[in-house]
Amino acid sequence: LTLSHGLNVYSSTGMAGLAYAYTAVLRNYTEGYKLGKLAVALNKSPKLVGEISLVVACHVCVFKEPIQALLPTILENYKTALKCGSMGSACRNSMCYVIRAFLSGSPVASLNKDMVVFFRQMSRQNRIRPYLALIPISNAITNLSGEPQRPFWDTVQGYEDNYQNLSKAFETKDIALCEIIITIQLFENFIFRRMDLAKKIVVQYQEFFDLHGDIQVKVISIYRTFYSGLIAFHCFRETQD
Repeated sequence: LTLSHGLNVYSSTGMAGLAYAYTAVLRNYTEGYKLGKLAVALNKSPKLVGEISLVVACHVCVFKEPIQALLPTILENYKTALKCGSMGSACRNSMCYVIRAFLSGSPVASLNKDMVVFFRQMSRQNRIRPYLALIPISNAITNLSGEPQRPFWDTVQGYEDNYQNLSKAFETKDIALCEIIITIQLFENFIFRRMDLAKKIVVQYQEFFDLHGDIQVKVISIYRTFYSGLIAFHCFRETQD
């Protein structure tokens, strides 16, 4: 339609969707990247920045640019969405930012401060799903820093426990949330050299995600595969000694 009738305010949205399809379905990362960059450049609506740039930065550009380099863009998306009153988009951007920032090695002290702000906004807006996705990160930061666990929103009391959160995610068939929780547990057990627990998680869940993952190429899957590979390599070395 854009080629036939010219640009309008939603042309960039369609372009971003096409970029995502090239990346997630066709696995054509180069073409997806070009279309994604074009979508961001064409967009002139501040209200659409949060969603368009979120899709492009988190699901398209991530296969062509370092994740650390994309973090400022995701954080700026969050701020723009917040100014425009697009709270759903703001919460999604803040959730994506925290998960990627944590797993790519951002300083936990500053990240924890950002997360407290995000938690408060999510609770005020009753955004339960992104809140649940950040609880495993909060728990991991608590374990890494030794700081006491912060009080959680009353609505999600009980889910501050990763296993309870995971159990509910499986019950509701929220595979993406399951994968976030499992990946953070793999990361934490690897960092603390709890290899027996890490190996148990890999054996228990690796096949499940291989079978039940959808067509989406999720960044969290990359981290899960990465840490699973590190743990498998460690176990292999152990058998060779």
